[in-house]
Amino acid sequence: MNLNDDKKQTALAEEMRYPGVMFSTSGYRFEGSGIDLVKIHSCRLQVWGHCTDTGDYAQIENILSQANEILCDIFAKMVDDKRQRLDTVLNYITLDGVEVQDIQNQSNALYGCYADFQVPVRLCVVDRLNKFSEE
Repeated sequence: MNLNDDKKQTALAEEMRYPGVMFSTSGYRFEGSGIDLVKIHSCRLQVWGHCTDTGDYAQIENILSQANEILCDIFAKMVDDKRQRLDTVLNYITLDGVEVQDIQNQSNALYGCYADFQVPVRLCVVDRLNKFSEE
């Protein structure tokens, strides 16, 4: 689901609960050599709310502010978990350079924000790992 696409999706606004939070991945790439291989996932975290009156700019600003606060809280919790050295994928995430963009989908009356970031996961390369062998 791409909330930046301003097409009308009639059931979307009525079926969702707000504020909404969605985590998605759009693919991955490999970096490194045969010795140190890293699979880098492209991820997006979106937070949005529904506006009952798209002409009420105070309501829109309130929804945008709440969405940004929720996104900041999520990232702060990720940093706190990382600081506590919990053994999770969070240990690999860096939030340096993450930019937050606003979402404004007037057709569906959805407003909020999103952040794109990357999650690098180191892979273990094993010589005997050969899925195509005839053994």
